[in-house]
Amino acid sequence: MTLIKSISELEQSVMSHPKVVLVLSSDACPDCHYLDTFAQSLEDTFPDIAFYKVKRSDVPMLFTHYDVYGVPSIFYYSNGVLKDTYISKARKTFAMVSAFIFQAIKKEG
Repeated sequence: MTLIKSISELEQSVMSHPKVVLVLSSDACPDCHYLDTFAQSLEDTFPDIAFYKVKRSDVPMLFTHYDVYGVPSIFYYSNGVLKDTYISKARKTFAMVSAFIFQAIKKEG
């Protein structure tokens, strides 16, 4: 996962790819570190999706803007538009994140 360090970098990345998954995380979050253990498997499973990660300490206003207080949280963008979110402070497994992504893609039609 490519690390995003600014709002402008995020906007550019989201607009540069047809499908994007953004993981919002925090260094102090053990569940975020757990998600990191299967991040590569997600990228391998969804090769047509660009995966990015943003840390709360790098872009705190993004978390405030989207009212995200639980991490890891996951955003799915299609053609530059936020289409679906998985916002929860609960630990997420590979199966849970994969199901979210499959469902987000399916909603698009």
